[in-house]
Amino acid sequence: MKTLLNRSSLGLAAAGLCSLALLSSCGDDGPNTKTDQPSTAAAGTQDAATSGDTLQQSRDALFNAAVYDLVTTISDNATYPVFNTKARDFLELLDKYCADLRAHSTDMRERVRAACALAKVIRNVGGAYERAEIAYRDALKEFQALTPQEIDSPEGQHTLSSIYNGIASCLLYQNKSAEALKYYQEALKIDEAQFKAVDMKEGDTISGKDAITALSRAVVEVVDSYRCLADCQLISDDPEEALDTYKKGIEIAAKYQGQPTVEMAVSFSKIYTSYANLEQKNGNTDKARQAWAVAANLCTAANNGTNDLLQKLETKRDYDALIEVLKATAPAEVPAEGAPAAN
Repeated sequence: MKTLLNRSSLGLAAAGLCSLALLSSCGDDGPNTKTDQPSTAAAGTQDAATSGDTLQQSRDALFNAAVYDLVTTISDNATYPVFNTKARDFLELLDKYCADLRAHSTDMRERVRAACALAKVIRNVGGAYERAEIAYRDALKEFQALTPQEIDSPEGQHTLSSIYNGIASCLLYQNKSAEALKYYQEALKIDEAQFKAVDMKEGDTISGKDAITALSRAVVEVVDSYRCLADCQLISDDPEEALDTYKKGIEIAAKYQGQPTVEMAVSFSKIYTSYANLEQKNGNTDKARQAWAVAANLCTAANNGTNDLLQKLETKRDYDALIEVLKATAPAEVPAEGAPAAN
């Protein structure tokens, strides 16, 4: 395959590592609404049409960044007080936009994407899980109004999986783990099918940005789904089932971790960390340390491969937490037999 990448005590460290898993990377994107329409302009108006198309594309890109990418920026910085008022203002504007879309627009793909963004910002920034669940269920209703072709497309299935994962996470944080399990399982079924469609067999090669991106996304989504389901199983007091689920995700991660994309490296580090935490809890320190070490190396790979400052800060923080727990669990040195007394 081509290369794709061009706390002071064990208790505190483990607690920090446990926080890496929940509510992360379980999928929240709405459908891609970009469409490529053939031009029907006459030759004499081609330059003007091209100029208009370029201007519209620039406007749409700016709008999408403001409405959708800002959700992630606010979410990543939600702990900083400077974002509190801005997050609330943004939420109100996005809520109104969704309401106006429902009232005046027949663009169902945009209605789905906006509803998904609203649900995500309520969940991640507002922390209002009951309200976020309602928003995700609204997004599901909008999604079900798409055409069968849109629903069954890879992009549609990606969106449906992210909605199921979003509903599940909201239920989990409302202490409804049994119901959350059902939605995590439904999301996993979708992600497994998407992964199988692009999974590489022995001897396969891959090239081209689009193919690499599709493979990376499918791998990340199925690994994240295994992790989220296992986290829920663990919270539901089923550690044996959770351990088995983590291992299934790690089996896929192990296949692709030699040359991961940044997104793969981040995803893999999280599932290795969660698996290691459970092995440590089960008393298997050696297995835990091996997995934490792999997770730390993946954090380094992700950090080296990205130019995004927030991602660099997050992967550095995760790496530091992993190094702390490795130090805290390091075996004590055994003194040499017959060593002289200290005094």
